[in-house]
Amino acid sequence: MRYRADLPADPTIRRILVIKWSAMGDVVLATALFEDIAQAFPGRELHLNTLPIWQGLFAEDTRFQHILAIDLRDPGQQ
Repeated sequence: MRYRADLPADPTIRRILVIKWSAMGDVVLATALFEDIAQAFPGRELHLNTLPIWQGLFAEDTRFQHILAIDLRDPGQQ
C-alpha cells in the first residue's frame, strides 16, 4: 500500500508513534510504510519503538525524531 495524496491527514495529529517489534525481515519490509507515514503527515513528529537489536537499523534514519528501544519482554527494563 502506498501513500495516497488524495487522502488528507488529520491536522490535529502532531506526533506519531510507530511500534515495530518483529523479526528483522519484517522490520526491514516495514520501512516502506515508514516513508508513507512521513509523506502523509508532513511536519509531524515521527517516533519509533523497536527492539534494542533493531535500533541500529534506524540510527541514521532522519524520518524519526526519536527511537525508543525497549524490550518489554525483558523484566530488567521495566
